[in-house]
Amino acid sequence: AGARLLQAGPLAPGWLGKNNACWSGAQGTQSKWILFADADTVYDPRFLPSLLEYAQANSLQAVSIFPKPVGGSPLARLLLPCASGLSFTGVSAAAINSARSRQSLQNGQCLLFQRSGYEFIGGHRRVCGSVTPDLALAGLLHIHRLTCRTLRSESLASARQYDSRAGLWSGLQRFGCRFLAVPPGVGLRLALGWSIQATWLPVLIALLYFGCYWGAVLLYAVVVLAWLPWYGATPLVLLAPWAVYGVLAGAKLGLLRHFFGLTIGWKGRRV
Repeated sequence: AGARLLQAGPLAPGWLGKNNACWSGAQGTQSKWILFADADTVYDPRFLPSLLEYAQANSLQAVSIFPKPVGGSPLARLLLPCASGLSFTGVSAAAINSARSRQSLQNGQCLLFQRSGYEFIGGHRRVCGSVTPDLALAGLLHIHRLTCRTLRSESLASARQYDSRAGLWSGLQRFGCRFLAVPPGVGLRLALGWSIQATWLPVLIALLYFGCYWGAVLLYAVVVLAWLPWYGATPLVLLAPWAVYGVLAGAKLGLLRHFFGLTIGWKGRRV
């Protein structure tokens, strides 16, 4: 398609492959702007001109995009919107785009950097060993008070979801490790948010035990409605309350593997 393929440099001790590839790619370009895009993302021809215009109009050093999730196995379509929703329980969606807030959230699938800002914070060289480089870069941007935004794309960018059960399970374990890469205050809010989401089932069982059947129906309906923005008007939203337990099981296993010094399979390698 006319792209120039660069060979990444040798993997030095302490470096992970994706970070090494991103850093090597940045060194092989001279453009004012650098777009880091995962291989499983797809873009409309209007995407990049639109994003650049937005970044320049708002004097931004970086913009992170959440592409629209598409495809994937039925299990992935059930669990991944839940994982996305749970990741936002630790931050305010409005605060992450406020210059006065210390909260930050980025998505490594699609990151646009102005070269001057990227080089100022040290780029992927500063986060060479991180399994969550997007969160690490977001933290550096906020520490140095560089202007950045996090956006969602519903039509101009999309990302393919997991097709295999093994890939999905590894992804959920890595999702748990992201919990370790956030500030303690965010971590506590995440833990609280996840715990609240997981309590609907015992409360439902208690309501049924005491004969409050309409209360049980109302509780389930409220939980489903809470997930509607993440799933949209699809039949899967009816199963969203149950998806919480699948996501938390994978995330907790990832945390346990980390604490016991075990690795996690991730795209053909161990991290």
